[in-house]
Amino acid sequence: MITSYDDLLQEAQALQDFLESEIPEDINIVVERGNQLSSYLARSGKMTADAKYWMNIHQKQSAERVIDLLREDLKLSATSQNSLVEAYSADQRYLYNWTERLNRACTHQLDWCRTLVSKAKAELQAGI
Repeated sequence: MITSYDDLLQEAQALQDFLESEIPEDINIVVERGNQLSSYLARSGKMTADAKYWMNIHQKQSAERVIDLLREDLKLSATSQNSLVEAYSADQRYLYNWTERLNRACTHQLDWCRTLVSKAKAELQAGI
């Protein structure tokens, strides 16, 4: 069940929008956001795997294009061949990198939510 490339792009943008929203100070909303982040963390891991799948598929197709160029008697060094394959797959590599960063951002925001909850708990215990 691999998510389509276009659906991954749309989902990545929606997750990006969520992650860019400000974390409120209301502890109940922070807890709710933490719950959402936990789900997004799992989902963004799957998104990263799917994006890597699409990148690998595209790189395979790109390598086949390079081989076709070589069949036409073009002399390309190994470095040039790799550069061509990477250039052909730039969009797929971008999506893979983006989803990987989204996954890490979910982790960091979830840690921040935990910190806010711990702070609120300490303040409650201190009677502040």
